[in-house]
Amino acid sequence: MSSGRRRRQGGAVPGPVAPPAREQGIVLLMVLLLLALVSVMVLGFAQEWRLELLVTRNQVSARQAALLAEGGVYYALGKLIQTQQAERRAPQAGLGEPPQELWRADGSPRELALPGGRVVVRVTDESGKINLNQAPEALLLRLFEVLGVEGPAAEALVDALADWRDPDNTPRPQGAESDYYARLTPPYPAKNGPLDVVEELFWIKGFDAGRLLRLRELVTVQKTGRGINLNAAPPEVLRALGFSAEQALTIVEARQTAPLRNRRELDQLFVGLSTLRLPLPLTFRASQIFEIVSTGVIDYPRGGAQHTIRAIVRLTITRPRPWEFLLWNDDYLG
Repeated sequence: MSSGRRRRQGGAVPGPVAPPAREQGIVLLMVLLLLALVSVMVLGFAQEWRLELLVTRNQVSARQAALLAEGGVYYALGKLIQTQQAERRAPQAGLGEPPQELWRADGSPRELALPGGRVVVRVTDESGKINLNQAPEALLLRLFEVLGVEGPAAEALVDALADWRDPDNTPRPQGAESDYYARLTPPYPAKNGPLDVVEELFWIKGFDAGRLLRLRELVTVQKTGRGINLNAAPPEVLRALGFSAEQALTIVEARQTAPLRNRRELDQLFVGLSTLRLPLPLTFRASQIFEIVSTGVIDYPRGGAQHTIRAIVRLTITRPRPWEFLLWNDDYLG
């Protein structure tokens, strides 16, 4: 027995015991989970940085587009002043019509390539539009009919517009006064006065957003002091004045070559036109009030953006500063 104890006591000391296979698997799993967590965190930070870079790039592009749009407004102002100066000199110097590179305010889009992007500019003489505050009801009725609103629906629009701008509180048969608008959500009173901006139509009974989009290029609230300018009137306005669709197209095509200068030149376009009874006096010269719609565009892949400015300006070329802004609508949705 004693010899057996000595063998056990004097034998070799056992080495470290290896962990079981199950414990090795748990450690490996924890390492993999830790690596996965670190990877998710890195990817999350990378995605966040990417989004921040995209937001920053979009903000820069949006600012560039806004600056391009503003530059387009002032470029158009310079062209309008140049055109008016040429038209002012032409009759005195016998120069005839101004050069073709001068801008006519007929609403035609013009694209300008500028550093960093491009600008699309439309300039319209407000005297080519129908004045919502001054137009006879018969002319407004014909305009609505030209736009496809006929019969009682067109009469209802005329009544509602008349009630909005007249000073009394007595509604017309198909119109509306403050009693009607007070029941809407939110409630508001009738204006009982002239419209200050065209977009005010949106508050008037029957004039929804769709009709406003179709009307706002054809009507104005600015006092141009003259009749409707045939060299700037859109085809829809010409038809509302009493011209047929074919006659309106003929006028538009003729004035693209050279502006009409008087009623005699207009009569020469059509046989028997002199007998046509038009509801308003006509004019063939530009007014002093213009609408400028300028859209700055930054194209992809540089981080595309678009910004539109709508401005109403009065030009008086005899003054040291020949322009006066009557309206500046930034980030216009036109």
